[in-house]
Amino acid sequence: MENLLKKVEELLKNMNDFQKKLSYIDSVRDDADKIHKMQEAIDKSDNFWKVFNEFNENFNNYKELYSETNKRIENINKILNEETKKINNFIRAEINNINNETKNIKNEINLNNGNINKEFENLNLKIEKLYNDINEEKNKLNNNIIKLSKKIKNIDFEFTAKINKLENANKKLFFLCISLPIASFLLIILLNYLKII
Repeated sequence: MENLLKKVEELLKNMNDFQKKLSYIDSVRDDADKIHKMQEAIDKSDNFWKVFNEFNENFNNYKELYSETNKRIENINKILNEETKKINNFIRAEINNINNETKNIKNEINLNNGNINKEFENLNLKIEKLYNDINEEKNKLNNNIIKLSKKIKNIDFEFTAKINKLENANKKLFFLCISLPIASFLLIILLNYLKII
């Protein structure tokens, strides 16, 4: 029975260790903050060419950041899948061990008197409680995995929307760069024409 309790305690400890690994996703939020700061720097600038140069530089950095974030997300998904498999396998093995020990205890109880039957009932209650605790921890873990997957999807959608926004802004800036010299040239021609008249 002591071996059974130790195994269950080890299972709960492994679940807590895995929960700590989920904090790794917080680093993704720091990347999103960097992107917001880049956008604010562009909005607050009054110098067109400075904004244009900074935009190109930031856009390249943003693409690298987006690629790096995707790699992090893939790594997180890989870790989650591996850890989930390990925990599920561990839980299955522990449940099998509990079932086997329960069978052994039942066989021993059949050889003893009514007092042992009472102890067996208490033991069944303890096993049931441990089993419920394991299921509760497993459900919490599954809920955290679902929440984490939703957060990753939201971050991916946000990054995609910001890239589209930056690409549209880049097209507008490029159009302005082409239009300004043409407009200046036409203005010079018009002024010269007015001087002639």
